[in-house]
Amino acid sequence: MTAELYHEALVAKARSGSGKGRLEDATVSARLDNPLCGDRVTLDLRLEDGRIMAVGHEVRGCLLCEAAAATIAELALGKTAAEARALAQDMTAMMLGQFHLADIFKLLGLHYPHKDVRTAYQNIKAGSRHSVAHAVEWLDNALSRDLHDVLVPLVDDLTLEEKKARFRKILEDLGDL
Repeated sequence: MTAELYHEALVAKARSGSGKGRLEDATVSARLDNPLCGDRVTLDLRLEDGRIMAVGHEVRGCLLCEAAAATIAELALGKTAAEARALAQDMTAMMLGQFHLADIFKLLGLHYPHKDVRTAYQNIKAGSRHSVAHAVEWLDNALSRDLHDVLVPLVDDLTLEEKKARFRKILEDLGDL
């Protein structure tokens, strides 16, 4: 996938509007400021019975910041505060290049059935052509197109070091936008 296509996917995610706007009935709000670039994100959550039932955000920042806020808004719904915190930490770690394949599958486990994610991860770790093919088939069927286009190249017939290098390159390309 070229940098142009990644850019298109990033723009689409930022413009998706997932969670865009402040929540009037928020039970928790937080504001995050990045002193290096000036980005500011205000995040509102409405919690019921310990679960996140609504997410709102207001972003004054770059496209990547808007896309990250929209992604968190989509993935946090229905999660507990601890699960959402783990999600945010995992996304931050991946964006900072602290990539481990297990971390990606933990993140997927927050959104997809845990048993399916674990099986796909175990198949990839097994490393045989047959087991990896099963994992890629699950990824093909389960993931949204944007997520699929980023993750499948990381597991498809590459060594772990090649996968890490490819993922770091993706992050670098996104950082150049």
